[in-house]
Order: sequence, then structure tokens, then C-alpha cells
Amino acid sequence: MPRQTARRRRSRTLAVCTLALLACLLGGTSALADSQSGVHGRYAVTDTRSHPGATCNYTPDYPNHYLVSVSVRAPSLWWPNTSAADRAENGTVGWLPAVQRQTGGAWHTVASGSEQRATAYEDRPKHDPADRAPLTNQTVAWYASEPDTYRATLSATWYATDGSVMGQVGHTISHYRMAYRGYTAKGTGGCPGRITILG
Repeated sequence: MPRQTARRRRSRTLAVCTLALLACLLGGTSALADSQSGVHGRYAVTDTRSHPGATCNYTPDYPNHYLVSVSVRAPSLWWPNTSAADRAENGTVGWLPAVQRQTGGAWHTVASGSEQRATAYEDRPKHDPADRAPLTNQTVAWYASEPDTYRATLSATWYATDGSVMGQVGHTISHYRMAYRGYTAKGTGGCPGRITILG
């Protein structure tokens, strides 16, 4: 094989591998699609195929199982570094889950949880679990009577000392677990309002 042809093939192979690696890295970073505004600290959202960001809970009645609630994982929130002289900055953060229904091609919020607030600390070292706000998962009740598609969203807020909003982050859950007694499955994009299991 001519040396020039072999060199071209190696270059082409390297380019394909590089693009594939880049696609994998971007595809696994849900934060790329998040909405962000103002000044906020680092954050992390659990929302992957192996660790879904929300669980859709259904009635156990056979054969039609109706959505009754959505359990959403709490985000991990840290306080931003706003002063090089202060290595122990902290402040109030909060998070709020919501359930949305798709009707007519658009998403509409039909239920929300309660905003949960806690104190977050500046993350030194980066993403130190000891510095994140002690937030817990929330379950939002919604009784579906139709087979429309539902999804969960979460918003996170960083508050200034006077109570005003410093910054916010919004995330739409991509990966779901659907469950009722004796049944579990995983899906992406949302959950149906009704699951019919025929024997």
C-alpha cells in the first residue's frame, strides 16, 4: 500500500474517532440543554438512562394503570465563588419540581411541588458533597384520567441576602422510570398518563 494512501486512511480514522468521542461527550451532558440566568453556583442533575431523573407512579389496578404522582430527584446545588478573599461563602438556594402535560403539541404545567430551601456552601474542592445544600427528593401528585404524555421539570434558584433572586437554572427531565406494584420499566421523553397491560 502506498505510504500516502495509508497516511490518509489513518487521518480519516482519527477524525471519525474524534467526532464519535465528541458526540458521546456532548450527548451525555444534560446541562447543555438547561436554561440558565443570572449568577448561580455549580449544580448537578441526576438524569441518565441508568439513573432516571424521575419516577412515574401508577395505580395497581388491572388492566388500566393511571398516573397518580411523579417523584423527582433533587438537584445538587453549591454556592458560587463571588469573593477570592472569602473561601467559605454560603447562601440560600431552593428547588421546585413540576409536572407538565403535552396537549396540542405544547407542554403545560398541571401540578407543582413546594419550593424547598436550604443553605449551600462554596464548593472547595469542586463538587464536594459536604458543601452542597441538603435538599431531598419530592413527589408531585397528579391523577391522570387520559393517556396524554407527561414529563417533569425542575427549577433551582440562588437567593441574595435580601431575598431577591441572584440566578436560576431550569432542567427538563429526559429519563424516566415507570412503576406500580410488580411492574417497572424505563423510558425517555416522558410518561403516559395511562398504561394498559393486557393478559
